[in-house]
Amino acid sequence: MNRILCIARREYLATVRTKGFVIGLLIMPLLMFGTVLVIHLFKGHRDVRDRRIAVVDRTGRLAPALAEAAARRNAEEIFDRRTGRKLAPAYWIEVAAPAGTNLAAQRLALSDRVRRKELHAYLEIGSQVVHPRPGNPESRISYHSPGAALDEARGWLSGPINQELRRARLTEAGITEAQVPHLFSRLEIELMSLVSADARTGEIKEAERRDERHAVIAPMVLAMLVYVMVLMAALPMLHAVMEEKTQRIAEILLGAARPFELMFGKMLSALAVALTGSAVYLTLGILLGYRLDFFRWIPWSVLPWLLLFLPPAILMYAALSAAMGSACNDPKDAQNLTFPVIIPAVLPLMFLMPVIQEPQSMLSVTLSLIPPFTPILMMVRLGLPNGAPWWQGVVGWVGLVLFALLMIWMAGRIFRAALLIQGNSPRGRDLARWLLGSAR
Repeated sequence: MNRILCIARREYLATVRTKGFVIGLLIMPLLMFGTVLVIHLFKGHRDVRDRRIAVVDRTGRLAPALAEAAARRNAEEIFDRRTGRKLAPAYWIEVAAPAGTNLAAQRLALSDRVRRKELHAYLEIGSQVVHPRPGNPESRISYHSPGAALDEARGWLSGPINQELRRARLTEAGITEAQVPHLFSRLEIELMSLVSADARTGEIKEAERRDERHAVIAPMVLAMLVYVMVLMAALPMLHAVMEEKTQRIAEILLGAARPFELMFGKMLSALAVALTGSAVYLTLGILLGYRLDFFRWIPWSVLPWLLLFLPPAILMYAALSAAMGSACNDPKDAQNLTFPVIIPAVLPLMFLMPVIQEPQSMLSVTLSLIPPFTPILMMVRLGLPNGAPWWQGVVGWVGLVLFALLMIWMAGRIFRAALLIQGNSPRGRDLARWLLGSAR
């Protein structure tokens, strides 16, 4: 045990004293959450140039309502009421008379105006949209723009158009809007917590309003924290072990410790490095949550699970990385084997949304109990309301610990045999043969 701790201490100090560790500690969150940060920093920097949209209305009744709605929006919604700063582009509706039978020529002319930047887009409204029939071309409303798929104007136009269509149908039915004043009112379903009772006093606590974004963000942040810590521990291990092998340092170390002891010491150092990073990130996260008044959104009950799952997860991935590194003979081999090391950590991220949406489904339960998926997916399920019961967390943790020990033992076998092989690129069958104890 003393040899294991001595190796772990030496590896840990050699890592945390480097400038690369400090730089990586700062850069990794930017790489993982940089998109969110950029969106937050530049949310006020958007193109607010006015948009002119031509409307070809074959009904003769929707274009005026669109122009009126756009004018109201331009006057009330696009400026900051406190500072007067323009926050969004103004929409100006240009009513274009239908061209009769020569539709293709009119469409081409409008498209050319869009290309010349005279128009932002043009909208074509069929003559039968008030009473649409499936398959009828005149029952369509089409929006033509170079970037129509992501154009905010297209989404805004649908509101006034459908509002006016409902009004027109009521008028034809002989009903005035004053007779049904709440017909167009839209109510959102509020997200609330459950009503609870105080265990000591029996006082009933009212339900609190919840935000679905906060319910999803907390488990996703935990998942990304585990992912960042795994990468921080695993990837440097591959190159460190490869360098020790190629420089013959590992042969000297094996003279003082058995392969399992050497591997376990290296894994403990990787764990200590990752826990150091975790302590920094958690401290900063708690301080930031206190500063921004996000404390009520922090899932405090999940933090003990994080402390349980993180060590075996790091040991598991670091062992895999060390095994791959011991099979490498040069940086080219290490580059080729980096991808197989990252794949087991990336795969759980592909299932994040299905697990968040259905945490009790058979797929979610099964995947969260498979060791390579457990650290991320089980953490996500434990962080969700009505996610995973505690006993599934315990089963997942036990399986993860056993699998991590197996990976360390396998890494030691591969490391011992790989030292005798120099100059040959590693192959899958070589790794399997080394596990069986043969270096031939």
